[in-house]
Amino acid sequence: MSYCTACGASLDIGRFCTNCGHPTSVEAATDPTPGPTPGPTPGPTIGPTADPVQPPPVHEQPTPARYPLFADDPASPSAPEDVDALVTGTATYAVVAAPTRRRRRPAMLAGVVVVACLVLVSALVILLRDGTDDPAPDRAGPSQPAASAPSDQPAPTEDRPGDLAALTRVEAPPEGPTSVDVETGATISYAATNMLDGDPVTCWRTPGAADDAELTFRFDRALTVTSVGLVNGYAKTSRADGREYDWYAGNRRILEVEWTFDDGTTVRQELDERRELQVLDVGAVETSSVRLRILTVTPPGTGPAGKDNTAISDVALTGYAG
Repeated sequence: MSYCTACGASLDIGRFCTNCGHPTSVEAATDPTPGPTPGPTPGPTIGPTADPVQPPPVHEQPTPARYPLFADDPASPSAPEDVDALVTGTATYAVVAAPTRRRRRPAMLAGVVVVACLVLVSALVILLRDGTDDPAPDRAGPSQPAASAPSDQPAPTEDRPGDLAALTRVEAPPEGPTSVDVETGATISYAATNMLDGDPVTCWRTPGAADDAELTFRFDRALTVTSVGLVNGYAKTSRADGREYDWYAGNRRILEVEWTFDDGTTVRQELDERRELQVLDVGAVETSSVRLRILTVTPPGTGPAGKDNTAISDVALTGYAG
């Protein structure tokens, strides 16, 4: 029997050892009789004291050859962190988790929202300054306090008549919605207290004709009233965008009213279409309240200031404090 001179394994027919692949045609040894396994031919030595390479024992099977794996490449990238190892028998399989896909909101979406908000704000500003002085209620802001102008009359005393506005409370039909001044952009209120502030560019204003509407002016005690009067419309003029807005001519004007006192005394007053205060002398009437009833009004005006509202800019009550 022949044995491989490299590993000592028995040789079959062939030119190479089936165990280690060493050529057998020249270096194979033949032993006609069984005997002990000959030792391998000493191999080359490395250095002066190197030991010869010993073949593996014949009873051990060599490790079967295998193809190179990707993991054997030292230059291959390291396995990712998200790896679960599955071990089956002697083989290990790496299961790599798919990376989580994160949804990102496009950066341009925020820009589109900002531009849309700016366009909306610009549109609202244009609408609020559209020259109507009377925007819809949902466009109106909070009411501004009524402007205060000093009265031309002195304060009343027991011996000297004067303006009774500071001693007066007013009750009136509901005022119209607030609006925006076309000239200044300020919010305008049409509260009833505007009739007592001595400023003709503020007013009480109510929608429609308001004929037969009644307003009541009350004192905290009985006073002596000597005259009554009013500015019978919205005595205000504005300019914006090269146009003039005459709110006195645009709203309804009051042509006739009736004043009534506690003792039942009633006086009627006819009014001209002019924006000044028109006063009526009533003598000396002791009363704790004065009722004003609207009898006749004009149709609404036309043009850019035309509005179907009835307005009173000021009411003047003069008398003694005692």
